[in-house]
Amino acid sequence: MERFPMDILVTDGPQFLWEANKLLTWLGVLLNLLFTVDLVLANI
Repeated sequence: MERFPMDILVTDGPQFLWEANKLLTWLGVLLNLLFTVDLVLANI
């Protein structure tokens, strides 16, 4: 994680979109994990 918030302001559009896309992907993965854990706990 060598990128800093100020860096994003300087970078061009596509790079910024790529960074945001990566963040959204990670959020999706985390939400999926939480959802799965919820289902598992509910079935115990």
